[in-house]
Amino acid sequence: MPTRIAILGAIVYDEIIAHDGQRIESFGGIVYNVAALSSFIEDGVVLPVSNVGFDRYDQVLALMAGMDHVDTSQLLRTDTPCTHAKLIYHGSNYREEIVRNMMPPFTVERLEHAAGADGILMNFVNGTELDLPTLRALRSRTKAALYLDMHNIMVRFDADGKKQYLDFVEWPEWVEQFDFVQMNEFECEKVLHTSPSSPREFLHAAHTVLAAGATAVVITMGPAGVALAHRREGIEYGCIIPAVTVRNFVDATGCGDAFSTGTFWHYLRTGNPLKAAMAGTLVGALNCEVRGVGKLERARNADQRIAEVSAELADRVEHGWLGDRLN
Repeated sequence: MPTRIAILGAIVYDEIIAHDGQRIESFGGIVYNVAALSSFIEDGVVLPVSNVGFDRYDQVLALMAGMDHVDTSQLLRTDTPCTHAKLIYHGSNYREEIVRNMMPPFTVERLEHAAGADGILMNFVNGTELDLPTLRALRSRTKAALYLDMHNIMVRFDADGKKQYLDFVEWPEWVEQFDFVQMNEFECEKVLHTSPSSPREFLHAAHTVLAAGATAVVITMGPAGVALAHRREGIEYGCIIPAVTVRNFVDATGCGDAFSTGTFWHYLRTGNPLKAAMAGTLVGALNCEVRGVGKLERARNADQRIAEVSAELADRVEHGWLGDRLN
């Protein structure tokens, strides 16, 4: 049977002002995950699960129906408008974000089809797509591996579309429901109320999150790479994965989503968090060299190309190295 991944979250109509001043209008949110995954896999099924605003539903359906390997049956039309985001980039990594029209949240019944997948990736775009009781019910009803991209999980948007940050004190209760957890530097600081200043300190932060019960935790650090902490048979391991040099930088939009889908897909295929995160690092880097969604055919078989991330590290991984022991 082909590997089946459900991708849960809001679909957003994006208005993007790129770092070079170019204006782009496109769809974002989980569209980036779906488009990336559908373009670099050669088999398998991508199942986007989203409540889509009536004003953009036909466009979204047509867009995703044109992607390879995508099952659009769980894109359901709502009587509310589609989430709208204005993203203004200042440089390659920092952006302003104004978001309006939140997606109606998922219910347990709504996620019945997702529960039958081999893997479920949850990307919090609005921050309100799923509450903790619904997540726990989903976890109890599925044998799938669950991947969390924290993204905006600790965010709420006010009436003007501006971000408001919650004190996300219950983060361990969320983390323990997932197998694989992803956050970036900023999200790490907001969640843990700490300010790591080096890759080793971010690795320590990943190890702290791991203790809540996940199997693997990654913190993406931009040009500094990725900090990974993971557990196998009671032993905890850690590794700093170097960043890939982006030779022809175009746009950073969606790179975190490309990383998450690349990592999760290869985790489901290999069962090795370190190899998977190295593959995800390559996919994310290649995404920086394209504008818009998808177009990642060059990222196919990334788990067999981890030497493009680091030849030395790849050699150790291929010989069974899992990382430095953390416990």
